[in-house]
Amino acid sequence: MPIRPELVTLLKSEKEKAFGKGLAKSQDFVFPARTGGPKLHRTIQRAWENVKSKAKLSKELTFHDLRHAFASVAVSAGADPIFLSKVMGHTDPAITMKVYTHLFDRPQREATFRKAMVENVAW
Repeated sequence: MPIRPELVTLLKSEKEKAFGKGLAKSQDFVFPARTGGPKLHRTIQRAWENVKSKAKLSKELTFHDLRHAFASVAVSAGADPIFLSKVMGHTDPAITMKVYTHLFDRPQREATFRKAMVENVAW
């Protein structure tokens, strides 16, 4: 999955810190559980609840909503739907299109609507 260079730098730095403490092997996770394995779902959920509380975000906002926000921003920025589908881990681009199709042509639809309003409305 493509990620920003700044994030790569941050992740490498975190991994090097763990190596420096003698706590990591090359195959280990960057942010492991205390046991060295993957963090449990509940651990991530508690961290998310803590972040929401500190940031004063809506209690209804879910961790999965971040995924939708990412996809929405990518679509708005002109991401290719097939590539986005792969990044999102969808097995079929139709899934991505079904969920986010209303966003793909939004600027064009809004421009068409504005034009129609100007041309067809008698002031």
